[in-house]
Amino acid sequence: MLGNMGHLMFLLLTVSLYFYTVQLQKKGEKAEKTFQDLRCEIIKRSKELWATPETWEHRKETFRWMQSTYGINLYHENK
Repeated sequence: MLGNMGHLMFLLLTVSLYFYTVQLQKKGEKAEKTFQDLRCEIIKRSKELWATPETWEHRKETFRWMQSTYGINLYHENK
């Protein structure tokens, strides 16, 4: 199988694509964890970020907009 140059190139390409896919999967998991951490931080700090009653109303509008536009739930920490 390794005697033919085409087979060798195909094998190298397959192995390279496998490792590239593993690398992309790790990056995706890291990005998902970072996203969840930021989302939870916003939820925990919402009383600090929107301290007055006027801004609290803007918070509700912002949370509704994030939910409808991007599907990001900022009302609860768990999905």
